[in-house]
Amino acid sequence: MSTFLDALENEPERYVLASSLSAYGCYDKPGLIEAADVPDATRDDFERADAVPLENRGSAAAYGPSYGPLKRACEIVAEQKQGDRTTALRIGLIVGAGDNTDRLTWWVRRIDEAGRSKSPTVVALLPTDRPVQVLDARDAAKFAVLCAKDDLGGIWNVNDDVMTM
Repeated sequence: MSTFLDALENEPERYVLASSLSAYGCYDKPGLIEAADVPDATRDDFERADAVPLENRGSAAAYGPSYGPLKRACEIVAEQKQGDRTTALRIGLIVGAGDNTDRLTWWVRRIDEAGRSKSPTVVALLPTDRPVQVLDARDAAKFAVLCAKDDLGGIWNVNDDVMTM
């Protein structure tokens, strides 16, 4: 990332980084705000990242518990290189167009298949009142463009409303 930002020099008026709520390490506390503590990446986190095969580097899951601290490390590099022209979007669970994680689509397919079967029962996770937040990828993209266009800097938690399982 540093090489990429070095190549940009002072060109972009606003650099918008797609980070992650995973930067917090634990993001299941209600009311999490941008000023909350964020763990720094360790040598082990960087070693784990180096060990991820090239073909798997696009998958957050490939980094395991290092994913969040590594996202924070990216934010730090962006801040060092671009200064106050940096915007870091700590995005939650992205679903919708282009989502290759299968987080939501797995359930949609499962419910659809059950509805077409002779036994339309779907076993679901408990507790059903467990809070969850998802964000449509298009909404995240719109907000990123808004930040660039309107010169909004800093760190932003980007998510949708809480709903239950």
